[in-house]
Amino acid sequence: MEIVNRDVSGFSEEYVAELRRSAVWDVLRRLAAPLARELTALDQHHTDLRELGTLDVPVTLLLGGENEGVPPYGDAFAAFASALPRARVVTMPGQGHLAHAHDPESLVRHIEQALPVRRDAEARLPQP
Repeated sequence: MEIVNRDVSGFSEEYVAELRRSAVWDVLRRLAAPLARELTALDQHHTDLRELGTLDVPVTLLLGGENEGVPPYGDAFAAFASALPRARVVTMPGQGHLAHAHDPESLVRHIEQALPVRRDAEARLPQP
């Protein structure tokens, strides 16, 4: 976890030390088991962002506010957001890359709001 957070994600030594002391560390350790395979797959996959411009579907992109404009996540996010013609960007204030571990309830709320199925279902509910 330390290697991934420091060398891959670029977090500071202080940030990783704080993360290690938090309850999130145990969650992240369990999630780290497939990381070597996942990172290898990501390194081998090359996305042609021009192809994304042909997608005519609404896409909601959730971005942790702390990552906005900051490499490596903010830069990659901006490239995808620019390439997708119907992208809607939703920023999660106070979050970074680890919203799923730091504030899963907030992440769930944002995902639920982004799902058209949920909006459609709510629209069919009887009104009081």
